[in-house]
Amino acid sequence: MTDQQYPLGSATVVSPDGNWVAQLAKIDGIDRVDLISTSGSPRYVLRHPGGVWAAPVFSHDSRWLATGGLRDGSVRLWDVKASDPTAKPLVLHGHRSVIRSLDFSVDGPRLVSGARDGTAIVWDLKASGEAANRTTLPGGDVKSVAISASGRFVITGAWAPDNDPNGNDAGIWDLTSPTAPKSLARFAFANRVFDVDTSRDSRWAAAGSWDSTIQLFNLTKADAKPFTLSGHTGRTISVAFSPDNHWLATGNDDRTVRLWSLDEADPSSVVLSATYGLGLSFSPDGRWVAMSPTEYRSNPFTPDSQSLVSSFPETHLYLTRLEDLVSLACSTAGKRAFASEADQSLYNKHCLPTRAQ
Repeated sequence: MTDQQYPLGSATVVSPDGNWVAQLAKIDGIDRVDLISTSGSPRYVLRHPGGVWAAPVFSHDSRWLATGGLRDGSVRLWDVKASDPTAKPLVLHGHRSVIRSLDFSVDGPRLVSGARDGTAIVWDLKASGEAANRTTLPGGDVKSVAISASGRFVITGAWAPDNDPNGNDAGIWDLTSPTAPKSLARFAFANRVFDVDTSRDSRWAAAGSWDSTIQLFNLTKADAKPFTLSGHTGRTISVAFSPDNHWLATGNDDRTVRLWSLDEADPSSVVLSATYGLGLSFSPDGRWVAMSPTEYRSNPFTPDSQSLVSSFPETHLYLTRLEDLVSLACSTAGKRAFASEADQSLYNKHCLPTRAQ
């Protein structure tokens, strides 16, 4: 029997159409990506020469699955609409070292990859395979990349060697002219930048660092200073924007998750306690945030937000909307006797009108 392990760092992603699950896994000591139909079959094994490092990502039209090589420095695009997705992957060469992060633009033609070779590459996939046009962005030892939904902005997060404290920064690039990308800003951190993300409305970009802080950038105001968000006590592992653009969630190895309000002039935080506060994923409808012990990006929700796919039994789910939390509180409170008239009064005020409706 095959010894199948899902180590800390494995990633699970569901395709936007809900037809496929891709999972970065370690099988018999070898890193690979499993591609599994949600109907139960077929199932494929996607391999890179020398292994896989980056969490896989699906294109938003659900045609392509991108994976990044551990040793050969290539990006591979697997056509999941083909009769055999493993038969003829498109191989993109340009990096000289391990691929550490991947992200597709919503409109599809652009894929950005970040690597340990000191660069991020934006691939224009309108010409596929080796003919794909590419734009190279300098970025240090790039740990994480994200491209805005509009495809205009790219943010990179750098991970300097332990003996080089000057290379831990986040860079923002404007791709209005793909042949002449413009560097908008670089922001320094006191420790490694581990994750970056952009909001669905292309207004915000965020970078989380091992120095416990997060920097939040307003992409619509080129001269604005970033907000520095403090409060975590450990290393920031993940940052994720809610689909409705109201929240930034940050996961930290201090075992807490914080929700920062993007509706405030100066974002403030509400702290959610979690047994595992590392990897974060919002459901497509924004009602749920999933927290797992993985350090890799995941996208475990099905498109209808009704199911979650995870290899971690420790994954926790939290409601994010106030009306859902009130409803849950009312349902729970209605099953118990109240210790005081004040508690009974609060129940009557907030729960009875809701139940009457």
